[in-house]
Amino acid sequence: MRISKESIFTGLNNLKVLSITDERFDEHFGFTDTEVKETLKYYDREEHEEEIKNWYDGYRFGDTEVYCPWDVLNHIDRIKDKPSVLPENYWINTSDNDAVRKFVQMSGNVTIKREIEHLLAGEAIIKEIHQELTYLKVI
Repeated sequence: MRISKESIFTGLNNLKVLSITDERFDEHFGFTDTEVKETLKYYDREEHEEEIKNWYDGYRFGDTEVYCPWDVLNHIDRIKDKPSVLPENYWINTSDNDAVRKFVQMSGNVTIKREIEHLLAGEAIIKEIHQELTYLKVI
């Protein structure tokens, strides 16, 4: 995530932004197939490989497919102690969708609302990303 400096007197400056649009780092935004297999092997839970692939694989950065790291870590943590535990959406309570909800409600733009409906239906939309933009956190 991009971090904006408030002033020249902050303790954090001279940052290099490494974002999801930089293909050099595609495999670092999640777990690769190899990493998941190695982790399952470490815990002697290789029989869960297909289950984890079906539930937590599917993210793509550039040409690299990765698994959701939060879900994989949480599920492996559970199956290492109790192999019969069922998979679940561990990420579901890790963020608040308030910003998206407010954006949709405040938008009078029919195109934006339609695009969000497409996303919710599992479809894709293509948008240009502007790296120079920063966003204020609204509390």
